[in-house]
Amino acid sequence: MNSNHEEEEDKYDLELKYVILGDSSVGKSAIVNRFFENNFIEDQNYTIGVSYHWCAMKTTKSQKKLKLKVWDTAGQERFRSITSQYYRSSHGIFIVYDITNRQSFENVNYWLQEIDKHLQSSDVVVVLIGNKSDLKDSREVLTEEGMEIAHQRNLIFFECSAKENKNVKCAFHALSEECVEKNVARQLLRKNKKKKKNEEEVGKNYYSTDSIYIRSVTVSTADRLSMGEGIQQCCF
Repeated sequence: MNSNHEEEEDKYDLELKYVILGDSSVGKSAIVNRFFENNFIEDQNYTIGVSYHWCAMKTTKSQKKLKLKVWDTAGQERFRSITSQYYRSSHGIFIVYDITNRQSFENVNYWLQEIDKHLQSSDVVVVLIGNKSDLKDSREVLTEEGMEIAHQRNLIFFECSAKENKNVKCAFHALSEECVEKNVARQLLRKNKKKKKNEEEVGKNYYSTDSIYIRSVTVSTADRLSMGEGIQQCCF
């Protein structure tokens, strides 16, 4: 059982968790359905609590094989205490508003505050989506307004139409590429911290014996293989 799980995980370079937030009826589930099923349901039922979806995806730029785990959350206020539990450990978050509903755009600040409350903002990538861009005649929120708040909070921004299949895939790919870059940066940071720690440990291993200094050096497995040597004692 465990070996099967490990084999499954080995198929992917990264496993990423995304959460979709926003007011009720802004089209969160429609965006999910368009991305995962490539269809659009005109009279979409309200999400009760949280619905879960997953898929495999390969990024275009970094060519990474990803497993995306996506939680589509209910926007109704009575479910918000439940959905907030899913913010934790998220790599990426979509905040969706309806360009024909001014109030849903005004509430973007509420959702940003929720993210700040439950997550370190530097650890998560946020994409702001203005949905229903096909309803141009009913627009209540200008594109420039969405761009402005995205600029202020360093968010990725798209206007999408789940109905006409515009920019939905682009939004998921943009979020995924950014999450991959952040993950690579984290790994590099951890590697540098580990290297610094090792260097500090090596520095502690200097000691004096009368007239000479001796340093003990631990060589990594990779270095031992490349040099054909094991742990060495270097005398100066």
